[in-house]
Amino acid sequence: MKIAIPVISNNPETQIDSRFGRALYFMVYDSDTDVTTFIDNSNSVNASHGAGIGASNNLINPTNQVNAVITPSCGPKAFNVLQMAGVKVYQPAQGTIKENIKLLLEGKLAQLTGPVY
Repeated sequence: MKIAIPVISNNPETQIDSRFGRALYFMVYDSDTDVTTFIDNSNSVNASHGAGIGASNNLINPTNQVNAVITPSCGPKAFNVLQMAGVKVYQPAQGTIKENIKLLLEGKLAQLTGPVY
């Protein structure tokens, strides 16, 4: 499973970004390979509009193909793009990124059923 999280830097010790579409990077953890990579989201950050849709499309493209997103916010258009692609969206819990990934893999994070701001 590939899990994407909006983050404030491309450092493994980074923090979750409260923004989705305008997050600087997405950290992607692949639970099958135990590999972490970062996706530069600068195209969406600098977009005049449609940042969430751009970020969502970047996450679901054939190169990245994420299965789940952990994010504190996700607008309606971005949520719809993710949902249509079969990507599940989860609300993070208090704690580090690693703790949130562990909680998701254990089935302990709340799945969002709609957009959240």
